[in-house]
Amino acid sequence: MKIYNPLNQEEFRKRIEESFLTVYLTLISIIQGVALVILATETFKYINDPEITQHWCRFLIYSIISFFTLIVLSYQYTWFVGIFRWSPRFLDILIPFFLGIFEISPMFYFTKPVVWWLFTGIFSLIGAGALSHTKWQCKQSMFGDNLNAFYKTKNILIFNIKTSIIAFFLCLLASSLLYFEVISSYWEYLFIPLLIICMCIMICLTEKFMKNLHKDFKLERE
Repeated sequence: MKIYNPLNQEEFRKRIEESFLTVYLTLISIIQGVALVILATETFKYINDPEITQHWCRFLIYSIISFFTLIVLSYQYTWFVGIFRWSPRFLDILIPFFLGIFEISPMFYFTKPVVWWLFTGIFSLIGAGALSHTKWQCKQSMFGDNLNAFYKTKNILIFNIKTSIIAFFLCLLASSLLYFEVISSYWEYLFIPLLIICMCIMICLTEKFMKNLHKDFKLERE
């Protein structure tokens, strides 16, 4: 048997770096693909369900927000794998699966707003936990002598953690108020733009961060 690349220190480091990128992209691709299929299936299920007493438009906003959460999660992992590399631990594999479970869970409850808000909130909380794990792993040595890049990365992670926690409390409050019938379904729509604003701010500021990060490394972002 011919040995092409014997395992030594440099080869081991190279393989770990490659496996980090490959494993994360593979996991996220599979999870997001499954989530998209379930999103479409469950949406068309209530649209074509004759037993639902309310018009299907009443529940469409939940499908739209779930689609946005899918996009936001995919985007967060896109810049994550572009910046970070470390030796994967068990937790690094566990986190994407937990995110996937609670990203998909709300999709089975589009016609049950109380449960949908609850699971969406749990997803936001787990997202905050995933970002906290990344912040904990984020070390100055990963950025060489570029301290600006290191601090900007830490700051965007902290901001996204705070935004995710705010989204969690919004969802939990909406779920609780609906469950105890404190508000009607119409007043519930006040929470929807607030949740969308959280996601939009997260995306916009992350875009700004990535643009500035390219400048820090003297690269052009087309």
